[in-house]
Amino acid sequence: MLIVFLLLWNFGISWLNCWFVGKTWAESQAIGGWTRFVTWSAAVMGASGFVWCNTLVLGFLASTHVAILPLKYQLTDKYLELLFNLGYVLVIFPILGSGLAIWADSLKQAYKERDGLSIGVAAYNTFAMAHNTYEAAKFFPSVIDKIKDTLEDSDNKLMLVTVYTVLAISVGGGIGLAYFIIHSTAVKVAQQARMATLEAQVAANSARTASR
Repeated sequence: MLIVFLLLWNFGISWLNCWFVGKTWAESQAIGGWTRFVTWSAAVMGASGFVWCNTLVLGFLASTHVAILPLKYQLTDKYLELLFNLGYVLVIFPILGSGLAIWADSLKQAYKERDGLSIGVAAYNTFAMAHNTYEAAKFFPSVIDKIKDTLEDSDNKLMLVTVYTVLAISVGGGIGLAYFIIHSTAVKVAQQARMATLEAQVAANSARTASR
């Protein structure tokens, strides 16, 4: 249950990151500079989160624990661990890099606003950044060693095909989902702004007509 909760939590945070990017995409593009950089960082963070969630779910589905693939392609625990380790290596640096920018911006906003919400967001981002950095420093060297050992000792090319296929689908699906959320949200925001402008123009025209 804890794993399911953490998976849903990561998926939800990634969705919110991409939704925020879509809501602020046009504004950040107009402002540029640091605001644009943070927006891109949130997009990278969201996409990386989706990639990691996809890797966990699809990897489990492709393993012997579920057995939906032909037997020769089903991942044993050894190759399932290889998949997870490769997925971790792919996402950890984008997460740390984008997380650093988001953390710095949240501190800036907390200092500027000094309200409960901004301080809470800054506190959460501080915890998340510290946790991710600690975990990376602690586990990354051993993860690299495990990947190297598994690849050197691998004698099953079909399972490696499954590992790389699942990894490619996870990356493509994660990036695609992030793009869909960002794009659809940005389009919706633009349409709402256009409608508001049209309504304001109609109201102004009506007011001028009434005054004649």
